Amino acid sequence: MNGVTVSTDENGLPERIDLSSRALRLGGDQLATEILRQCHQAATISGARARQELAALGIDRRTLDAVGLPTLADIAEAEAVAGPAAMLDRPTMLDRIGIAR
Repeated sequence: MNGVTVSTDENGLPERIDLSSRALRLGGDQLATEILRQCHQAATISGARARQELAALGIDRRTLDAVGLPTLADIAEAEAVAGPAAMLDRPTMLDRIGIAR
């Protein structure tokens, strides 16, 4: 753990960034890289969850591929690089607009 925690919205945009004293000792480039990595990971997870929800509503895989929503394989790839994702139970865009699973 490098002491950087980023909370994002469902699009992966940062809403809150918490930095420990350890994180403050990182160089600017390393800190920026970690913040962007966490934002990207959150967006990938949220997109994959939205993909699952849309598939459950009957949207076919070809359409979901065309839209560009990430897959569970994309999450697995991100976790292989960054470790387990703790954001899987975050609400997605569909949760926020009231589309039930």
